[in-house]
Parts: sequence; structure tokens; C-alpha cells
Amino acid sequence: MHASRSIVITICLAILHGCATQSQRTAKAVGCNVVSAHIISSEASRRGSTTDWCAKCKGILYRCVGNAAKDKVECRPARTEDRCG
Repeated sequence: MHASRSIVITICLAILHGCATQSQRTAKAVGCNVVSAHIISSEASRRGSTTDWCAKCKGILYRCVGNAAKDKVECRPARTEDRCG
């Protein structure tokens, strides 16, 4: 019984690890604490995009782009044309 419980726990942790939130992915990409990373409304989010978002961390606004598998993300300081906010 103990071994099967360990396997279930391991599988659950692996699944949760792959399901990082946009805030967690942003924090990791820009080097800030996840508590400080806030997702901001943007043109992309209003369209329902889950791979393109804007976030603010430590007073800096970022535009982030990730892949559908949610295992890669790149963020850069937002520009006016990104329509963050």
C-alpha cells in the first residue's frame, strides 16, 4: 500500500510541476518573487490568449510569450505597441 501511495504522490507532483501559472512563469523569467509578479490585462488576454500576456513585477511592465506546453516563456519590458494595461 505504501509503495502505491508514493507512486500516486509522485505522479501528482509531476503533473502540478508542469502546470505553472502565468505568474510563476513570469517570476522565473524576469527573476522576481512570484508574490510580486502580477498579470495585467492586455489586448492579448482580452482575446483569450494563454500564450501571450502582460505582467508587472517590481514596478516594471513586461510582455511575456510562452508556448502551449507551458514549459517555455520569454519576457521583455513592454512597449506602447504591446497594449498592456
